[in-house]
Amino acid sequence: MADAVTAGSCTLLLQSVLPCCVVRDDERAIHVVLRGGTNVAFSPPIDYTIHVALPLMRRLTGMEASVSLKRRGFFPRGGGEITLTVSPKERLAAFRMLER
Repeated sequence: MADAVTAGSCTLLLQSVLPCCVVRDDERAIHVVLRGGTNVAFSPPIDYTIHVALPLMRRLTGMEASVSLKRRGFFPRGGGEITLTVSPKERLAAFRMLER
């Protein structure tokens, strides 16, 4: 569990822990609870992460990760909570993104 204590962005926390959760030698899925802001300035909104970023990563790399939204959190208090669930992979597929 990681708690920003304030409206610190859950999605930025997610981006930092995701690589560590995905590539590992374990057969069990990992669940990480992240608390803070889910819809705050200067960071991706949680809906973008759930509906755009994670599906794109899945399509490009084969990564299996999902996010469940328990509670939204906004500036200045935060209070949001999400759970990141990641299945392990020995390696991710390489990709080249040269065009839009």
